[in-house]
Amino acid sequence: MNIPFTLRQLQYFQAAATTGSLAAAAEQMHVTPTALALALQEFEKRLGLTLMLRRKGRGIILTGEGQRILEKSQALLADAVHLLDEASDSRQDVSGGLRVGLFSTLAPFFSAPLLKEFATQYPEIDLRVVEDGTQGLYDQLSTAQLDVAIQYGFQVSEQLFFTPLYEVQPHLLVPADHRFAGRAEVSLKQVAHDPVIGLNIQPTLQNTRQIYEQVGIEPCIVHNTGSFEVARCLVGNGLGVTVLFQRAATPATYDGAEVVALRLTDDIAPSTLGVAQALSATETERVRVLIDFLDELLHTSEVFQPL
Repeated sequence: MNIPFTLRQLQYFQAAATTGSLAAAAEQMHVTPTALALALQEFEKRLGLTLMLRRKGRGIILTGEGQRILEKSQALLADAVHLLDEASDSRQDVSGGLRVGLFSTLAPFFSAPLLKEFATQYPEIDLRVVEDGTQGLYDQLSTAQLDVAIQYGFQVSEQLFFTPLYEVQPHLLVPADHRFAGRAEVSLKQVAHDPVIGLNIQPTLQNTRQIYEQVGIEPCIVHNTGSFEVARCLVGNGLGVTVLFQRAATPATYDGAEVVALRLTDDIAPSTLGVAQALSATETERVRVLIDFLDELLHTSEVFQPL
């Protein structure tokens, strides 16, 4: 029997139920309120139940089904903690194979920390990292070639469950000599007529189009590329601007040009970074420590912090 939810989702639900507030639960679980709300919506969807009612300005209340599930979840989480205590006396006891997929644009930001820092913390884990697009990651997750995939929550397949970890706001990348390069922020409406470099990796390109649509603009895409760094190079050479979520630690591009990242002032919904798993997957101790590692990395790495 496939279990369509994770222990982490149970923890989020228990935190929300006991605090009576999404904000307080998010603080307790060290995630953003939006990320926690998304996880709870997914949890309810997987169960096919309405567990809580959200009242603006008055917190949340449990439904009858919610109260029943809360009681069951408390016992289940207590058993899980007991099991973990018995299974491992220290983090170094975590061992075995762990196959991690990385969405291609995220690979430059996660590969080194995983293969260096995570591997050093957990030397008994046999870590394998694979880069691919959304469809490739899905195929490998569904055929058990991957244990987890680090990707965005945009258009995640119904055949996967997604654990949100961090919200990322898009920014605009412009060449160093752009008319707005000296500013800290800009609106997409101010660059509505600028040519756009599209990152042609689905669903990234579709997401970029939707960002422009949220502002009421049709982007003038003059070139598409499947490479994050090629997009930066084209921008650096003055061929257009581009909207990105990841931010390189340096303004220099491969070919020596320079780019500037500007905060967007438009009311644009953030994208959620997280971990996808097959519905049939078991959240092992290896996966748990990986998620904890990623959660800390995302909240401390400079390249993911808001501009």
